[in-house]
Amino acid sequence: LVGGYFAYQNYMLQKTTREITAPTPALSSDAVTLDDYNGKKVEVQGSLKEGYPVDDGPQYMQVVAVKEMK
Repeated sequence: LVGGYFAYQNYMLQKTTREITAPTPALSSDAVTLDDYNGKKVEVQGSLKEGYPVDDGPQYMQVVAVKEMK
């Protein structure tokens, strides 16, 4: 998980392997403090927000749960 780059995103997932080819969504959450997971390997659960992407940005996911991976 890393800090965001687009105006409407707080965080985004960072690709760690070449096998991941799909674009990663921007993330925000009212249920989880995403900053607690900054720089960590995580699994997220949530849903994509309608109306995104905008201005060539990424999809936008509302996160409801985060699990730190070992």
